[in-house]
Amino acid sequence: MQPPAFPAPVYSRGGRDGSTRLLHRYGAAARHSGLHRPRARAGPVSLHGRCARRDPGSLTQRHTVPGILDGTPMANRTIGTVPLRPLHNRRGFARLDTPHIRGQKPCTRNQPATRRMGTMLSDREFTLLRLLAQQTKPLTSRALAAQLDVSVRTVKTYVQRINREAPGVVISGQQGYRCDPETVRALLEQGRTPGDTPQTNEERTVYVLHRLLASDSVDIFDLCEQLFVSYSTIKGVVSAIRGKLSPFHLGLKLENNHLQITGRERDKRRLVSDLLYNEATVNFLDLKTVQQAFPQIDIAYIEACVRSVLGASHCFANDYSMINLVLHVAITIDRIQGGRTVSAALPKVSARGSASEGDGDATTSGTEAAPDQTSGVIAAAGADSAIGPQELEMARTIARELERHFNVELNATEVSELALLLASRTTMLDYRTASRENIERFVGAGCLEIVNEMIADLKENAGIDLSEHEFYVRFALHVKNLIVRARTGGLSKNPLTLQIKTSCPLLYDTAVVEADLLQRRAGIHVNDDEIAYIAFHLGSTLETQKQLTNKVKAVLYCPSYYNIDAKILLFLNRHFEEDLLVTNVVTDEGDLGHLAGAELLITTVPVNAYYGVPTYLVSIVPTEADRAHIRRMVDDIRAEKRRCVLRSHLEGLIEPALFEVNTRPLDRDEVIHLMAERLHARGYVTEDFERQVREREELSSTVYGTIALPHALRLASLHSSISVMLSRAPISWGDAKVNLVVMLSFSKSDQEVFYEVFDPLVSVLANREQASALMDATDYESFIARLCEMME
Repeated sequence: MQPPAFPAPVYSRGGRDGSTRLLHRYGAAARHSGLHRPRARAGPVSLHGRCARRDPGSLTQRHTVPGILDGTPMANRTIGTVPLRPLHNRRGFARLDTPHIRGQKPCTRNQPATRRMGTMLSDREFTLLRLLAQQTKPLTSRALAAQLDVSVRTVKTYVQRINREAPGVVISGQQGYRCDPETVRALLEQGRTPGDTPQTNEERTVYVLHRLLASDSVDIFDLCEQLFVSYSTIKGVVSAIRGKLSPFHLGLKLENNHLQITGRERDKRRLVSDLLYNEATVNFLDLKTVQQAFPQIDIAYIEACVRSVLGASHCFANDYSMINLVLHVAITIDRIQGGRTVSAALPKVSARGSASEGDGDATTSGTEAAPDQTSGVIAAAGADSAIGPQELEMARTIARELERHFNVELNATEVSELALLLASRTTMLDYRTASRENIERFVGAGCLEIVNEMIADLKENAGIDLSEHEFYVRFALHVKNLIVRARTGGLSKNPLTLQIKTSCPLLYDTAVVEADLLQRRAGIHVNDDEIAYIAFHLGSTLETQKQLTNKVKAVLYCPSYYNIDAKILLFLNRHFEEDLLVTNVVTDEGDLGHLAGAELLITTVPVNAYYGVPTYLVSIVPTEADRAHIRRMVDDIRAEKRRCVLRSHLEGLIEPALFEVNTRPLDRDEVIHLMAERLHARGYVTEDFERQVREREELSSTVYGTIALPHALRLASLHSSISVMLSRAPISWGDAKVNLVVMLSFSKSDQEVFYEVFDPLVSVLANREQASALMDATDYESFIARLCEMME
C-alpha cells in the first residue's frame, strides 16, 4: 500500500524544557489515512489538530488521534499510555525515550566523556585523534591542517572541542599537539565510529535494510526519528530499497505504517551476504567487518570453533576461505535466531547416485530434521557425492558447538550446506587427499574432464588463469551439481542474474561461452540463471586475484608430527597479514611439486630439492630473526613482481618500431610531427592527435631537464603506446635543449596502466643521472633494459 502524499511535519528546536513544538498542521488526508502519528512531547498531550496542555514533570503521554484504529473518521479516542522521558540528540532537538523505539541512543548528559564523545565529535575530529595516536612525536597545527585539508584555525577549534568533551585528551606544547595513544584508543573504541548516523540516502538505504532484515517489521515513523529526517526523505529511501530488493526476488510491503520485506528466506540470506560484500568493497572483507555486521553474534567464537574442528580433522582453510565460512555461519545463526530456517529439499540423488543441491526455499519456523536424515541422503549418494563423510562429520561437530553456544538448532539442510562449503573451501593437511587426481572420486572422471576443458578454454581464449587449487575444487563441485540439477529438472533460480548481465556484460558473455561448451559436452541445457552462477564463480575468483595482486602467496611445509603448524600460521598472520597469504599447508615433501601459483616456500625442516620458488627454513619457535628474514624475502618478491609488471607494460607499450635513434638537428615542432605521424600511420591515434599534443605543450612545457614527455590533455588514443626518440644531436624545445623525447598516447581503457607507468617514468626521467644513463643506450633492447632497472 502506497502512502498518500502529504507534507512532512516540521518541528521547532527543543526549548529549555526539552519539548518539541509541532509546527505543521496535518490536513484531512493525513488524519484519515492511518498515517497520522504526531511527534511525541513530554507530558500528557491530547491532539485535536492542535497542541494541548502539557503537565510539567509528567511521565506519560496520551495519543488521541482521529481515525487511527481503522482508517476511517471517528470520534477522538485514547489509544494508549506510554512512559516518556526527554532525550537530547546531537542536532539539538528533543526526543522521547519510549519502549517501542529501538536503537535510540541514551541521554549523554552526566555520562562519561567516552560516551559523550561518541555522539558529539565530528568525523574529522575523530580523524585528528587517530592521527595523534599514530605518532610518536608531537604534530604541529600546520601538519594536522595539511593532513585534514582544513585551516590551522580549524584545527585549533577541533582541539578545543575535543578537550571540552573529554578534558585533557589532547595536550598542547611548544612542539605541537600530542596525546597518550592508549587513552585515545580507549576513547575511540568506546565512542562511536565516524559515520555512525547515516548521512546520505545510500547510507540510509543500507541502514534501513539492515533494520528490516533484523526484525519482522519496522515502524516508518520510528525511522524518521532515528535518522533525523522527514517523512518525505524516508519515502525516497523506501523507493531505493525496492530497487535493491528486486534482483533478489524480494518485495517491500507498507501496511499500518510498518515496513516489511516479503519473499523467501534463502533470498533474504542472499541479500544479507550481498549487503556485507558491498560494505566490504571499501575495507575488503575481514572478520572485523563480519562482527560489525552481526554485533549480537560472537564472531571470534565461530572462527575459533571452525578452526578447532578443522585442525582436529587435519584440514586447513586460508584466510579468505575462513572468512567465507564464518560469514556463512553468521548469516545462518542470525536468521535462525530470528525464527527463520531454510527447509529446502536435501541434495537430490540422481540415477548415478550423485547428490545435487536442492532448490526448495520455503521459510519455516522450528522445522527441523532428525540428525540422521542428512547422513541418509549422503549415504545414498555414495562415493560420487560432493560431500564426503569427513566433511559431513565436521559440519555436524560445528553444528553441535554452535547449537550449544548460541542456543539455536540447525536442520539437516543447513548442516548439509555447511558440509558442502567445507568440501569446497578447505584442504586436507595431507595434500594428496585433496589433489586434482583425487577430486575425480568426488565428481567423476567425465565431469572432471569437462572442467579441465572449460578452464583451459578460459586461459586460451579469454586470458583468464583459473588453475588455482581452491577455485578448481569449488568450480568442479559446482559444475558437477549443475549437471545433476539439469538432468533432474532442478535448475536453480539466481536472484543476481539481471544484475550480473547488466553490470558485468563481458564477464557474463565469457560465462555464456563456457556454458555452451558444458551443454555440448554434457548433453544438458543451461539456463540464464545457471550461466549467471558460472559468471559469479568466475567474477569472485577474479576479484580475489585482483585483491591479492600485492600479496605474496606462500606455502607452509610442516610435517604433521611436529604439530606446530597452527603456531607458525599465527606468527605469519600476526606479522605479515597485509603482505603474505598462506595458500596451503603441506605435510609431505612429495606434494611440493604441486605448488601452482606459490611464490614462497616456508618450511620447518630442510627440503631435499629446489621447487622453483625462494625457500626459507623457519624455526619451530619463530624468532625476531625469522621475522626480519621473511620480511626481506617478501619485500624482494614484491619488488620483483612490480619489476615484472612494469617491464611487461613497457615492452607492450614501446614497440621496436616506435623506437628511434636520431642524429640530425631538429626542433620541437618537427619532432612532434614526426612522432605523431608515426603513431597515426600505425592506427594508434586519430589524425587530431598532433593538434592535441601541441595544445598541451602550449599550456605548459613538458620538458624535464634534457627530456621531454609530450602528450595530449586527455586519454583518447585508439591504442595505448609510447614512442621514443633518442637524439644524439640536441633538439631545440622552446628555450631548452633535449636529447630524449618520450611521447605518451593512452586510451581510456588503459587508464590504470597509464597511472602505473606515468609516475615511475617521470621519476626516472627527472633524475639527471638516470636520464644520462638512458641516453647512453645504443638500441631498443639496451634502452628497455636500463629503463626497467631504473623503475624498480
